[in-house]
Amino acid sequence: MRNLTRKFLAIFIASIISFCSIQNSSYVFAAENTILSTGYVDVSTVSVDELNVRSEPSTSSSKIGSIKHGQSVKILDSTAKIKKVNGSDVVTDPWYKISYSNGHGYVCADYVKLLNENTPYIPYNTTAIKGIDVSYHQKDIDWKKVKDSGVKFAMIRAGTGTNEDSKFQKNIQDALNEGIKVGVYWFSTAYTINGAMEEAKKCMDVISPYKDKLSFPVFFDYEEYTINLAQNNNVNLSLSSVSNICETFLSNLKSNGYKVGIYSNKTISKFYLSDKLRSSYDFWIAQYNTNCTYWSKYTMWQYSKSGKVDGISTDVDLNYYYESNPINVSKVNNPRISNTTHNSIKLNWSKVSNSSGYQIYRSTSKNGSYKKIKTINKNSTLSYTDTNKLSNNKKYYYKIRAFKTINNKNYYGDFSSIVSSETKLATPNIKLSTPKTKTIKISWSKISGAKGYEVYRSNSKKGTYSKISTTNNLSYTNSKLSKKKTYYYKVRAYKVVNNQKVYSSFSSIKSITSK
Repeated sequence: MRNLTRKFLAIFIASIISFCSIQNSSYVFAAENTILSTGYVDVSTVSVDELNVRSEPSTSSSKIGSIKHGQSVKILDSTAKIKKVNGSDVVTDPWYKISYSNGHGYVCADYVKLLNENTPYIPYNTTAIKGIDVSYHQKDIDWKKVKDSGVKFAMIRAGTGTNEDSKFQKNIQDALNEGIKVGVYWFSTAYTINGAMEEAKKCMDVISPYKDKLSFPVFFDYEEYTINLAQNNNVNLSLSSVSNICETFLSNLKSNGYKVGIYSNKTISKFYLSDKLRSSYDFWIAQYNTNCTYWSKYTMWQYSKSGKVDGISTDVDLNYYYESNPINVSKVNNPRISNTTHNSIKLNWSKVSNSSGYQIYRSTSKNGSYKKIKTINKNSTLSYTDTNKLSNNKKYYYKIRAFKTINNKNYYGDFSSIVSSETKLATPNIKLSTPKTKTIKISWSKISGAKGYEVYRSNSKKGTYSKISTTNNLSYTNSKLSKKKTYYYKVRAYKVVNNQKVYSSFSSIKSITSK
């Protein structure tokens, strides 16, 4: 019996070891129903008000419920495929596995926004420093010319997969010799935990001689290429598996004393990286645009892949690193709207005593793109009236930040909370006429957004005005008047918001004498 027990235990332990080996050769998933990201339903681009929840990640699978527009979702995992479209790798048919009704379901990820996804992150209290990133693709580089061109730092590829970049040693040594600050990145081809561990080991072997000379984090470069490579090897990566692969590489380097970060793009970040991963490490975002619209915090932005720099014969990637400023500028508090007309909105805020002034930003949607509309160069000025091409009957959103100027350089505080106001309806412009005896006709042009109009009359200009008509028309004929008597009129437009009338200003007062 004892031998039989020992034999059973040996088989059981061997099975566990075999299972663990299989897991390590593929990837470690997060625990079942672990929330990896949070978001909300956004079906504003389609003519529905809710998103279907399916039993499986397919529109042909059974519907198990729905979630209304704007409601939050807890994301447990994802499923998607990378395909070539017009020569580029893109994510197609993405689905999120979400927590739903004491279990889980699947929703089309195209109609789920991550928290703050529509609000671009803006680095505050930082200075943008210009730099480049290079690999063997840039061939032989004249680093003196690079420095003389104004480049302040260089991110140098140390390797790919488990192979050292053929130009790494020369690039990093020559850049350091010219006094250029350096960091490194490792392009990953790992789609298993074991692969990430092997890459981490090789990376540290390559970069260890320069460990104390790195001014920037070691970035783990994870892109669509590797997800497509995994697919070609019959491995479909997901949010949980990619997050675990990244965490494996990063935690290995971090435990060995390296500062680390992630390089990727908006697509990979949304469908394959967890909220915790993005918030735990420095982030280097790739987006080739004049503005970065990435929503999560980042410390570096790769804004071009076709830059021209003296000393480099090929195109080169261009970057900004956002260096924290030594000056701390307080956040603007208590922003508020104090007055609104049809073509103006007045803002007020509390004083930031350690500032030199304020910048006002405006958008036409809360989560949209904000543009600077005013710089105020005096910290005691605590109001601003926006009259910059405002449309009537339209909602505008504002945020404010303080800045301090030292040696002609601005240091910025964080943005205030967002405030909003809707401009009033335009003011009617009225005309009076006397089409027949004892009759006066009041007419006006159409006011955009108005539901109706109210007409008021008085027997004297400064007397009491009484409402004599509410109408949807653009005129009103006041009859049964006294002959040869002067009457005074004014009109205002209105719309209905939450079952309440919201009025325009009154028109100017006009008078006419009846026939």
